[in-house]
Amino acid sequence: MFKIYEKSLRLFVAPFIFIYGVAKPWQFQDAFSGTNTPINEVDGMTLMWAFFSYSLTVPVVVGVFECVGAVLLIFDKTKLLGCLLLLPVLANVVLFDLVYGVVPFATINGIIYLSVMLFVCFEERRKFGEAFGILLCHPSFRETTNRFSFARILAMLGFLLVNFLLFLLIQHLGRSLLAG
Repeated sequence: MFKIYEKSLRLFVAPFIFIYGVAKPWQFQDAFSGTNTPINEVDGMTLMWAFFSYSLTVPVVVGVFECVGAVLLIFDKTKLLGCLLLLPVLANVVLFDLVYGVVPFATINGIIYLSVMLFVCFEERRKFGEAFGILLCHPSFRETTNRFSFARILAMLGFLLVNFLLFLLIQHLGRSLLAG
């Protein structure tokens, strides 16, 4: 049951993430040009757009990561690699959205996409445990690792991350309501 749910979520969010990735360079192109407003008088979202539109290198790199991650997310054999690529990118996007006051719709989308990545990682926690064991060069990692303790740690970290993001979202929405 969870496999069908997980695959449905992956196939639902992958096209949206891909579209965001393709649009990234155009999204920030000339976003702040022609504005004579002093930097200390602009709002957070305008400041962020000015930062990212200064050079298209960062938006292009982020867009490539989003596109590649979205394609990898579609296939069962590459979904974990896609998640590993997308987790830091989406976490950064959500953090920027919350800190710089991006419109709530975009922030909520980012939180949904990040939550799907966390769900996929949680569903594949055993594979992550094996991969970390290999990376840490412990030949007896599989025999000594208690999969339940690893699952609990992963669940606790996911729970803390989601609560932190919800806290930031509530703060952001509160500021938006007070400002306008």
